[in-house]
Amino acid sequence: MSKHRQLKPGTLTCAAVIISTAMYSNLAHAGLMVNSIDMEVRNSSFNYQGGYSITQLQNEFYQGGSEICSISLENIDRVGSRQSCDGPGRNFATLISIDLVSGGDTKIQFGPDWGRGGVFFTDSHSEDFTGDRWWAYQWNNPAVIEVDINEGARTVNFLGWEGCCAGGNSARFSTDGGESWDLFSVDATVSEPAAISLFGLGIALLARGRNEKSKRA
Repeated sequence: MSKHRQLKPGTLTCAAVIISTAMYSNLAHAGLMVNSIDMEVRNSSFNYQGGYSITQLQNEFYQGGSEICSISLENIDRVGSRQSCDGPGRNFATLISIDLVSGGDTKIQFGPDWGRGGVFFTDSHSEDFTGDRWWAYQWNNPAVIEVDINEGARTVNFLGWEGCCAGGNSARFSTDGGESWDLFSVDATVSEPAAISLFGLGIALLARGRNEKSKRA
């Protein structure tokens, strides 16, 4: 009869730490996880001409008109009032918020239909845009907004106003300096597939090591 050799709790813990470290190393090397994407559309006739703080723009968004819809999205591929909410094609504002974790430098491109201007902002950075910005579904269009973010967890926001005629908004990202791009989607975890499995194995080994230690106590 074969005998199963038991690993010592200390060995299990050490293995778990090594595996978990490998997982996080892979994530940092690979780039980005998207936790959620939310979109809110509200009635508005506001025309942004510049000179507002982020707080003032947020107040204008929430106080300037009634809500059309507030939904969670699976991706940002030609979304908007008409496309995602069965809403109007004129006089509205759209706020798209992406909750993400970046393992390193990441480029973001946003293709807007902002006939009346808008703003990109995070908790630490913002950039505003005035005038008519319509990307016409072409990523090489000069109306496309490109921003860079660094490592960390944050919410990326795109807030814009539209007079007419409710074109779709899209967003994509690159973790390799623009060599390749992926559309934002909630399941867009750009990491080595083995990393997630390694992390799960690391947690299991930690738990097993604690159980063995408690039995010996």
